[in-house]
Amino acid sequence: MRSRDSSSGRARASAALLLAAGLGACASPQRVPGPMPLPAEVEGAAEEAPAGEGAELTVVRHSDEVAVQYPGAPAGSRLTYWRKRARLSPGGRVITSAAGRAELLWPGDSSSVVMMGAGVAAIGDPRRDEPFVRFLEVSRALLQLTPEDRVELPGGAILRGDPAVASGPFSLELVAPEILRVRNQSTLGARIAYRAALLDLGPGDEVDLPLLASGTAPRDPDPAARRVETGIVDFVFTGRVEWTVVDGRIRVRAEEASELEVLGLRVRLAPGEEILLGPPENLPRLARVRG
Repeated sequence: MRSRDSSSGRARASAALLLAAGLGACASPQRVPGPMPLPAEVEGAAEEAPAGEGAELTVVRHSDEVAVQYPGAPAGSRLTYWRKRARLSPGGRVITSAAGRAELLWPGDSSSVVMMGAGVAAIGDPRRDEPFVRFLEVSRALLQLTPEDRVELPGGAILRGDPAVASGPFSLELVAPEILRVRNQSTLGARIAYRAALLDLGPGDEVDLPLLASGTAPRDPDPAARRVETGIVDFVFTGRVEWTVVDGRIRVRAEEASELEVLGLRVRLAPGEEILLGPPENLPRLARVRG
C-alpha cells in the first residue's frame, strides 16, 4: 500500500511539473517576435518638407508611383504605401508614373488637382502672379478651381474656371502625342487663353488643343493687326487680304505678304495664296473689320 501511494504521488507531481512547464512555454515572449516599429525618422520623412515660400499644399499618393521634388532638391522623393502624404510648397514638383495617381489639396481652399498616369506638375505661387499649377506633362487630370486659380497647360495656354464662384471638374486628357483635350464637366463656364485666341467652354463643351513646338502661351495682340468677325470663324491678320463666303466657309486671299491667326494657329500667306476657314454650321452675317 505504501509503495503504491508513493508511485501515485510521484506521477501526480510529474504531471504538475509538465503542465507548469507547458504553461510557461506558452507565456514566453521569446516564442513569437512582436511588431517591429519603423524608426521615427523613416515614418515621418515624407511629411516633412524643406521650408519654402508660399502656401503649402498636401500631396496624397493613391497608387504607385508618385514622387515629390522639394524646391531646390536635385531629384524627387518617392511616396510609398506607408508614407503616402507629403507637404509641398511653391517651387516644388509632383511626378507620377504611367500607373501613378496623386491628389493635390490646398488646406482651407476648395482647389484640387488629381493626376492620373504619367505627368509632371510644377507648383507656382499666385502671390507672384504665377499659375498655381503648371503642367509640364500630363496624361489625364481632373481640376476643381476657384475664381483666382490659373492653370498653365502643357505648352503655356492658360485655363481658368468661372470668374465668380468655385467650379469644376475640368478634365485634361492627352488623346494623341500632340493633342490635349480639355472638357468642361461642370455646370459653369471656363475660358482658355491659347495664343491669340480666347476659347470659352460652356457646360459639357470640349476642345482639342494642338501642342505646338512654338508654344501655346497667350500672346499680346499685334497693334498692327486687325480682327475680322465673320459669324463663322473669327481671325486676325496683318498685311492686306480679301475674304469671301464660299459654301458657308470663309475663303481668304492674300493681296500681299500677310499673316493670319485663327483659333490660335498662325499662317503666313504669300501674295496670291488663299486659305479656306471653317467649316461653319450657319451662313454668316456681314463681316466687319476692327482696326
